[in-house]
Amino acid sequence: MKLSAKNACLALFNALLLSSITACGSGGDEKDPGPKPKPTPVAEDEITETEQNESNVTLSVTQHGDMFTGKPFIIKFEQKPSVSSLKGQISPVITAKYGVVTDVNPLTDESAASGTVFYYLPLSALKALGDVYSFTEEFTVTDADGNISVYELAQGANTSHGDPLLTDQWHIRNVSQNPFKVSKKPVKGIDLNVIPAWHEKDSNNELLSGKNVRVGVWDAPIDLNHEELKDKIYTPSGITSDVNKGLTLNEVIKNPSILHGTAVSGIIGASAGNAKGGRGIAPDVLLTSYAMNGVDTSFLARKDDLDIVNASIGSSNSFAFDPAFEMTLQAMFENGIPLIKAAGNQFNSITYDHDDLYPTKACLRYKVSCQYEQSSSLERGRYQINVAALNSLGEHSSYSSAGSHIWVSGTGGEFGYRGSGSDSAAVVTSIYSQDPSKYSDWDAGTPWRKDSTNYEARKFYTQRMNGTSAATPSVTGVSALVLQAKPDITVPQLRYILATTARNDRDWSSLAYSSISAYDSDLGETVTPDRGWNSNASGLRFSNRYGFGVVDAEKAVKAALNCNSDELCAKRASLPQDYKNTNSNPCTTSDDGKIVTCIFSDFVNTEDSSDNQSEIEVEEVSVNLNSFGYTSDTPETIVEDDNAASYCNYAASNDGYIAAIAYANNLLQMEIRSPNGTIALVKPVYANWDFSGKVLNSVYGLGYKSPFLVNTSDFFTEKFSASNNLFILTFKSKCSIDVDELNKHIYLLVGGYPDRAAD
Repeated sequence: MKLSAKNACLALFNALLLSSITACGSGGDEKDPGPKPKPTPVAEDEITETEQNESNVTLSVTQHGDMFTGKPFIIKFEQKPSVSSLKGQISPVITAKYGVVTDVNPLTDESAASGTVFYYLPLSALKALGDVYSFTEEFTVTDADGNISVYELAQGANTSHGDPLLTDQWHIRNVSQNPFKVSKKPVKGIDLNVIPAWHEKDSNNELLSGKNVRVGVWDAPIDLNHEELKDKIYTPSGITSDVNKGLTLNEVIKNPSILHGTAVSGIIGASAGNAKGGRGIAPDVLLTSYAMNGVDTSFLARKDDLDIVNASIGSSNSFAFDPAFEMTLQAMFENGIPLIKAAGNQFNSITYDHDDLYPTKACLRYKVSCQYEQSSSLERGRYQINVAALNSLGEHSSYSSAGSHIWVSGTGGEFGYRGSGSDSAAVVTSIYSQDPSKYSDWDAGTPWRKDSTNYEARKFYTQRMNGTSAATPSVTGVSALVLQAKPDITVPQLRYILATTARNDRDWSSLAYSSISAYDSDLGETVTPDRGWNSNASGLRFSNRYGFGVVDAEKAVKAALNCNSDELCAKRASLPQDYKNTNSNPCTTSDDGKIVTCIFSDFVNTEDSSDNQSEIEVEEVSVNLNSFGYTSDTPETIVEDDNAASYCNYAASNDGYIAAIAYANNLLQMEIRSPNGTIALVKPVYANWDFSGKVLNSVYGLGYKSPFLVNTSDFFTEKFSASNNLFILTFKSKCSIDVDELNKHIYLLVGGYPDRAAD
């Protein structure tokens, strides 16, 4: 006979006639039966027997579990013969003050081996304990003669099977901790909601930990000797000199920033339960290092070698144009390999910073993004998951680039301790396997490093990792949990899950911000360089700062487990089809190219021309700008001076002049209105951009054969009729746009899912 309910424990105290162990979890709310013996003291996290033991039973741990995931401990009990037990083999009663003791494995439903029980802490009990990272469990043991003893078991981060720096990782569990001594400490509850996700199980009844998910870290080389990472490095079949090349101390001494890839890897998958450092969001992933300076990027598209790629790298130069690499991005998408990509750290900086052109630095004055990030081929993948950064206060990180291509936000923090009144936390992660005294330490001089009590625990780690470089692996870690929950997931399904489960301004008030408007004297009108949060026609909230919001690990993994029963998620098991407008000369102007309106209609499936009547559910919208450029405002000879007309003329020339192009594009705004009335701010005014299609094609001799697609996320899951609806693109510009040239090659491309024939 087995009894599992708390009331059943009371029955056992009365009868003591059972032939099998009864394991009862109290959860801490049983009525107190009276004075109990003093708890038996224990060393560290082991259960030990002492002279104070009044029962005939001793306990010991044979396998450690994890209080943060609900992974069960296996506890062995041994009892000496007693007068009562001689009448029949009677097992003791073991109860726990906080967790649950059971003779059935809570993950597998397997019965415990003879002489053992399982103990675990359910999520509800962990939440009831509040902000603690460590506590002491009490086990009450009653033997066959009614003798009672109480034992203790230390639980949590500061045990021989814990993770001592987990208490510093606010992005995993934010309880307003501040070991960094920053002036603005983390705000409680601002985290990725990871711990509840760790309590969910996959189809094999294993807890979600990213187990066996293969993550390619496309970055600086990983330190292959780091104690948190060395046991999870795997070698893909397609080996090149750029794969798992490792680091040398000399390399680190010459360039400490080369430790970037190791820091990224720790956020994704640092080991758990090894009494070292912290832990990754997906601590059981497999990692492979792919150096970002590698020439052969085809590795990224090999499904046999990779499940997901993290790219905390970027380039804001439009002339870093590589159509072959763009084919790799498309191959990754088609092969089911998500690319999780950093959105950039240019919110307050201009890549081409010409002070003579930007005397007012309007982007800084109005607190809008200073750089347009859809520039190089690396930045413009149609289906990559672009990640913005959130800080520990629950706000947009000060550096995080904004744009309509942002998909979601992760936790990037700020700059950590700098000794000022505005400091807030960065992110704690792995850094290097050598003592920081041997190289230029990222954390030198900070209170976190100078704390001698914790120096040994912290010396191979940093609390200064930040940027969208840190936010991106936080999303990759959550995505790895999602991939374990649904191993056959497609890239569109992952995108759908992340977008629809993210927390937006209606969930967290700290995310809220309003539309930003300003009168611009150069343009002669009021402009809106940031529209704030808006709802699209399908009800999804979106903003250029946060994308669809901050990822929520628990909601994401639950959505993955239920994907097949969600109509919109299930349909994304297949890839979207491309629809392209077929109307010619879509762009017109009545203002000499200063305001240009392009109307796109009559969409046809690019693979099936007969499919031109469907109602399309939008996955992605892109516009081809490879023939975009300017025309001269004046017929006179171009003179290199500081007047606007000269800069416009320089921007119009096929020779280009990067400062002039930057000037013209800085005062350019592009918006797309969907058939449902949703407005996407694709390129905001005051965002610097060095792009000219005319110059790009002239430099590379492309002849407009390769598209230059910029995309927007705003219209995700909206529906429109291929034949009866219009997308409207509007340009507002200081310099005259060459409409005739633009019309030769511009088109709108919609990736989407056909639902039904339009009425």
